Amino acid sequence: MRHNERKTFLGLGLERKESLLLCVVEKQLAMRILRSVKMQMKMDLPGGGLAFSLPLGSVVGIGLAQMQAFRREVEEDL
Repeated sequence: MRHNERKTFLGLGLERKESLLLCVVEKQLAMRILRSVKMQMKMDLPGGGLAFSLPLGSVVGIGLAQMQAFRREVEEDL
């Protein structure tokens, strides 16, 4: 690698600080959230970021009432 070449991973620069956002949501909301994040964060532009969804078999530590409240809040904002 040349001295002045930028280090990248999937087109994202590795020299600067990056942010990570992790959401645990119901499957039905995942694609809507990804589309919204893509649009708001302008991910179509070079270096715009990376968003993806992974299925979870199970989650512990989150109560049903918390998940229902979060779902209502997300649905209102989408």
